[in-house]
Amino acid sequence: MDKKNLLITIIVFFYTFLLQAQSDTLNRRQIRPFGISCQIGGPTYLMAVNLDYFVSKNFSLEVGAGAIGYYGGVKAYFGKKTWNSMPFIGATYSNITFGGDDGGIFPYLYLPLGYHFVGKKGLNASLEIATISPDIGLFGQLRIGYRFLKKKKTK
Repeated sequence: MDKKNLLITIIVFFYTFLLQAQSDTLNRRQIRPFGISCQIGGPTYLMAVNLDYFVSKNFSLEVGAGAIGYYGGVKAYFGKKTWNSMPFIGATYSNITFGGDDGGIFPYLYLPLGYHFVGKKGLNASLEIATISPDIGLFGQLRIGYRFLKKKKTK
């Protein structure tokens, strides 16, 4: 490929990228603040269902419950206002119930670091690693779900 064709290809690529970026200026977390997801791993170790709500474009609240536990927490997202995939950090208070005569409840703080994506049609996905306790070390989570459109205010 000669220099002229390479230059034309690069210009077309960046022009297409800029058109896409301009057509999607609002943050998808602002358009779709409420989400429901299923996860493998995470604060309940196994599988769980999660509800989350973006209070702002960079801050969410979440609750979840699984086969052996439940949790609630917050996450802070970093990046530009219009990014639809962003890194995050969080803090979640979790309880795992192992049963037994004494109830077998194991409370702990789950501290995730991960990456979150929201698609145009509402697909919601994230991948994270987290520390649970010095005894257990690092743990992970894969979450996939759907985000719902915010209702438009009527006059």
